[in-house]
Amino acid sequence: MNTKPHNRYPKARGTEPFRAACRLLLLVVFGIGRVAAQDLDAKLSTVLSSARFTGAVGSSIESRLGRPIDSKLADLGQFLFFDNIPSLHDDNACAGCHAPTNGFGDTQSIAVGIQNNNLVGLNRHGPRTQRRTPMVANTPFFPGLMWNERFFAVSGDPFDNSGGFVFPPPEGSTRFPPYDPIMKTLAAAQGEMPPTEMTEVAGFTGTAGAIGRCSTSSMTAWGLLCRPRMRAGKGTIPYVRQYYSA
Repeated sequence: MNTKPHNRYPKARGTEPFRAACRLLLLVVFGIGRVAAQDLDAKLSTVLSSARFTGAVGSSIESRLGRPIDSKLADLGQFLFFDNIPSLHDDNACAGCHAPTNGFGDTQSIAVGIQNNNLVGLNRHGPRTQRRTPMVANTPFFPGLMWNERFFAVSGDPFDNSGGFVFPPPEGSTRFPPYDPIMKTLAAAQGEMPPTEMTEVAGFTGTAGAIGRCSTSSMTAWGLLCRPRMRAGKGTIPYVRQYYSA
């Protein structure tokens, strides 16, 4: 009696040519894919090169500014970016909408500004700003800011204020005139806008009682630090000292 186990799946005859054909087909497919990928890389490189993208734009900041970066002021700016003190009622920060964990953009389709729940990301709740937050990485190099570039440098160069900077009303073309001795870059001029926006950081109650004897004509992020509560403490005095010691 034959005691060998019965092979229910016997080896098919003539399978080697079929396997060889499959291997050849795979080589052809992957070879074509590799060529296509190389062709796409070459086309992308051409486009990036024509647009002068080098991947090292950040290293040109000092030459574009015409001066070295002040490390103390840069540190101060970083602290303020994550602090809620530029908001009139301590309920929002730049990083609240421009989160470093999301490419300095937002995980929300429409940003949540003031009166939020002190969270950043998908679980952030509060009144909507009716705007989608743009990413802020490399924005100093953009000649036009916001999704529709409604903030722009007339010269076409964000580091050249010879033509002034144009914003929607009420700032228009007169708030940042040509050769402004203080606002020399478009990014610096744009930095004055968020503190004036009710849904972003100013608050729905306005500035009444929040600024006191400080000038209400200067609503910059730094100008908002000049408030009675700052002189009373709340951790803001170190900012003043750091600013004037830089």
